[in-house]
Amino acid sequence: MKKLNSVLVCCALVLALSTSGLAQSKTTLVDPKQAEKKSALGDSLLPPSFAGWQKAAGGRSSKSADVADPANAQILREYGFTDSETATYNRGDRKLTVIAERFGDTTGAYGAFTFYRQPEMAREKLCDQGASDGTHVTFHCTNVLVDVNLDKVTAMSASELRELAASIPKVAGNLAEAPKIALYLPANIRENSKYLAGPIALDKLDSPIKSSQVNFSLSPEVLVGKVRAQDGIATVALIQYPTPKIAQAQLKSLEDWGKSFKPSTTEGSLNEFSSKRSGPIIALVMGEIADSDAKTLLSNINYDAEITWSEPTYNGARDNIGSLIYNDVVLALIIVAFMFVVGIAFGGFRVFMKKFFPGKLVDRPEDVEFIKLNIRE
Repeated sequence: MKKLNSVLVCCALVLALSTSGLAQSKTTLVDPKQAEKKSALGDSLLPPSFAGWQKAAGGRSSKSADVADPANAQILREYGFTDSETATYNRGDRKLTVIAERFGDTTGAYGAFTFYRQPEMAREKLCDQGASDGTHVTFHCTNVLVDVNLDKVTAMSASELRELAASIPKVAGNLAEAPKIALYLPANIRENSKYLAGPIALDKLDSPIKSSQVNFSLSPEVLVGKVRAQDGIATVALIQYPTPKIAQAQLKSLEDWGKSFKPSTTEGSLNEFSSKRSGPIIALVMGEIADSDAKTLLSNINYDAEITWSEPTYNGARDNIGSLIYNDVVLALIIVAFMFVVGIAFGGFRVFMKKFFPGKLVDRPEDVEFIKLNIRE
């Protein structure tokens, strides 16, 4: 009976250890990116205090885009909206209101920032990008868009907002990567361009190009900006498709659509349409601009492919034949030296035992006896 109990105890112990190991392995198999994203989404958006400002009671948190911005809820969802928080801060008799909207990644927050940013806003150095218009300030810190309404602007407002920006939770790694399509636009157009992630945002813009021409089912990235020309205002649009082949096919469709922009006379060009493809990017210039100015603008938009060379070049130390021979010689010398030391140690041990303990461990009579066959007649 005791033996049976011992067996049962051992089985129970093995089962417990196996279950523990399985639980640990399941924990280890969690995707680091998903864990990072979940951790970032679980943080509070706004701090309880900053620069002497204290958060008042009655703030509101929501995971619904309809609560964050009822007028643009569908657009927020296109950018990947996840949750928001609205809070009022007090300091003495002063008050400010802060709205923070979180998105799945920095691309979404950047797109929402460009959508809300107005041309009259001045550029501000807050987190990744910021803009202000008097008492209204907006900026984004990686995947969080922050909108602040001040009761008044003081000399310390900028430093106070920087302290607020420093307390906003941020993501890292791939989630913190902003879209690079804006880098292909000239700086004067880039400042007030709109990054669009879906058809609803594009169709809401005052732009001649609409979602029906872009075909969002192909997962493009769209950037639309305005430029002031001698004849008036022109629209510049960049559309980046996943591959150059898709862009080439879409360019033909866009050029057919753009024929309606051609002027009816040879003198004027108030309805100019020019296009260009550079890699996976299609660049369009439309509106009140001269043909020569449009072509000059397009010539400055060029796609640069980022190439990562992963094929081995065989020029490293491990691939050098001289290094291989040298390492072989060193290894052979190490082995010879090791055998020499072991041989001396073994021989010395036998000599020591024979001198001080004769017949005890080595050369014992029973070890040296052997069977002798007398085969001679």
